Amino acid sequence: MPRRRWFTAAVLVLGTGVLTVGCSTIEDVLSGDDVSVRQAQVVLLIPENDGAAPAGVQASVELAQQQWDEIPGWSVEVVLASDIAADTGDDTGDDTGDEDPASQAERTRETATEIAEGDAVAVIGGLNDEVIRSSAPVFDEESVIFVSPADTVPAHVRGTDPANPMRPFDTYFRTPATTGIGGVAGRYLADEQRAQHVVIADDGGDEIEELRDALEDRGVQVTVAPADGEQARTDLVEDEAAQADAIWLAGRPQTAGRLASALAEADQQVPVIGGTELRTEQVIEAAGKGAALLVSVERAQDAADIDLAAELSEAGSSPPGVYGAGAYDAALAVGDALSRCLPPASTPEDARQGCVAEMGQVNLTGAGGHVAFDDFGRRMANEVSVATVTDGAWATG
Repeated sequence: MPRRRWFTAAVLVLGTGVLTVGCSTIEDVLSGDDVSVRQAQVVLLIPENDGAAPAGVQASVELAQQQWDEIPGWSVEVVLASDIAADTGDDTGDDTGDEDPASQAERTRETATEIAEGDAVAVIGGLNDEVIRSSAPVFDEESVIFVSPADTVPAHVRGTDPANPMRPFDTYFRTPATTGIGGVAGRYLADEQRAQHVVIADDGGDEIEELRDALEDRGVQVTVAPADGEQARTDLVEDEAAQADAIWLAGRPQTAGRLASALAEADQQVPVIGGTELRTEQVIEAAGKGAALLVSVERAQDAADIDLAAELSEAGSSPPGVYGAGAYDAALAVGDALSRCLPPASTPEDARQGCVAEMGQVNLTGAGGHVAFDDFGRRMANEVSVATVTDGAWATG
């Protein structure tokens, strides 16, 4: 949609006052158009193919749009980037295919530029790394909110130097739902315990990659060490544990108890942390004098505001897919920010910087639980419930 430009056309003298009127305003009044309603766009930057992931993102965003508050003086439209590209004869650059990466990146930048030159105040999408890397600088330059429901790459939010994190794009946010134990543990270890180095004791657990990603995303050094045997545990206690702030047990809960016992014997006060499966008397017994080192964490009950799959099914829409919850929550966050940043603005471009600031203040509950952002634009993980051993028994609080 072309941006309406305002020019001084006439000066009307009324008594001792002067009123300046724009020629576009005069034309709209004469034509009967409602000049009190301004137009803004939220653009979906998703692949043009009919795959499950983009279809789920679009359906989830459109469902969330129904929850947006009406914004006085504004009409906000959700449009596909492919529709904008079609109007200009460009492709979105969000499909993968035989095209070389450089050409695809250039097409993506061109689409991002076309979006930024229009009435967009926010963009939701970026389901792959190439699109994010090509688009984020463009949207950041033009102060357009860009939210990915899929991205988990640390460099996109903390820069390329883990030792000196710096947010590369002030307008970039992301909303993947972090409901698994790996994401919850990452939140607890990095954000609450301020751990700088975590050893993951590998005894067959399936959360290792998720936890590693969650920790490295927060700048924490991660070492994975085997723990499936007495000699492996001895080596871990003597070598890796000496440099660690915490040990996460991925695997059989009894191993946590044995590790805690060995650490106590070696006079190393390194906590051994795991999920709710640790909360048994048998684990405490196996830990012996090291029981005080045991910690069990789980996601606090932060009930989702919606059963997304059921709502989409009832509406006859595509299922949410892997990114649906993140997309729904991204749209809720955008709608919340727009409800505060659009009313005082006269054009979408005027609203953009205020919208970015309001996005950082979002605090609500969505399909994936709590939605709020830290200083890097990352979604804050859900609250964590912690249990420790007190007087020989598990206790929360």
